[in-house]
Amino acid sequence: MTIRQTWFVTGAASRLGADIVRQALAAGHRVVAADADPLAVLQRAGDIAHARLLALRLDEVDTRETSAAVKCAVAHFGGIDVLVHGAADCSPQAEFDAPVARRDFSASVRALFNVTRGVLGAMREQGSGRILHLVPAPDKARGPTLFSITGFCRSVAADVAAFGIEVTAVPAHQAAALLRSASGSDRDEVLEQA
Repeated sequence: MTIRQTWFVTGAASRLGADIVRQALAAGHRVVAADADPLAVLQRAGDIAHARLLALRLDEVDTRETSAAVKCAVAHFGGIDVLVHGAADCSPQAEFDAPVARRDFSASVRALFNVTRGVLGAMREQGSGRILHLVPAPDKARGPTLFSITGFCRSVAADVAAFGIEVTAVPAHQAAALLRSASGSDRDEVLEQA
């Protein structure tokens, strides 16, 4: 029997983000799909947009907006069980996709801190949770950001393990393989593990 969870997905309008949203909904979970463009989230979700989907506007760099989105999610669904952060930065780009605005190091790290800090309170209160920070493929300009994400995840994981919360850095190539939309055991395994 699958336990129904509440997923909070950032970058939900991206190809990878929308795929994660659709798969979580198809597995019966509730999903908070957060993105700078919530209308695009609803368009990408397609015909599965229903009562278990809450699309919210979110600028992850804005501490107040992040806090408000988390409070709204908790008020609407009663908690947050899984955070998937960074889908937009890891999403493959198709020819006709709008280009993803690259953040500088400071903005990327602030977004990481804000989203993590935002959900940790809810997860601590419920005594469990899983945080998956997706790590984009490396390039020259993003090296420091990638190391920061991994180091941050390891540090936070050690601090919150006693609260029943897992924190993991997931490389982009693994996220795409684990959460691909094609049918198969990989999709179900990730949804069951979370």
